[in-house]
Amino acid sequence: MSAPEPEESEIEELEPEGPEIEELEATPPGTPPLWASIVAAIVFALFLVHPMFLAISDLVALPELYGILGIADRTPWWLLVTGIAVPPVAYVVALLLARRRPMPTRVLLFGAALGAAYAVQLSLVAIAGVLLG
Repeated sequence: MSAPEPEESEIEELEPEGPEIEELEATPPGTPPLWASIVAAIVFALFLVHPMFLAISDLVALPELYGILGIADRTPWWLLVTGIAVPPVAYVVALLLARRRPMPTRVLLFGAALGAAYAVQLSLVAIAGVLLG
């Protein structure tokens, strides 16, 4: 003897109610909440505004100063442009690398981008002394 086959209404009762299993997938472990990621990105973007401001002010003032000193032909244009380009490029690279990483790793990547931007700014100051000497 075989078991009687269930009726349509009984089959519907056996199906799980609620969201499908695919909808219940959680974020990977260690991934910070979205708001924390946005706050970290905004804070480090604000930190990177300062080296960018310094680079822009160098681009505006340095050629004029070199002109007054009579060495306008020694203006390091490539360094001035590099100083402006590095902060946003470093930020974007850090932002892309920080995706889906734990918060300490994100902060470390943004900190490295900030350090790179300031290192370029300091190298601009150091090379200016070499060019004048």
